[in-house]
Amino acid sequence: MRFVYFSVLFATAYWFLVSLVRLILAKRNVNVIVESPERSANVNALERAWTAENPRVEEED
Repeated sequence: MRFVYFSVLFATAYWFLVSLVRLILAKRNVNVIVESPERSANVNALERAWTAENPRVEEED
């Protein structure tokens, strides 16, 4: 009976530590932006749309 108790105890501790490490890694990688061709194309399209709506007018002195 002790064997089962300690086996479950160690399995639970192992599961908790693995979950904790995965949580820390997930929180650490949240702010990492993955550059992909689709994302670059989307950003470029948004920039072109923004400049088309708000054309820059250079002031002359």
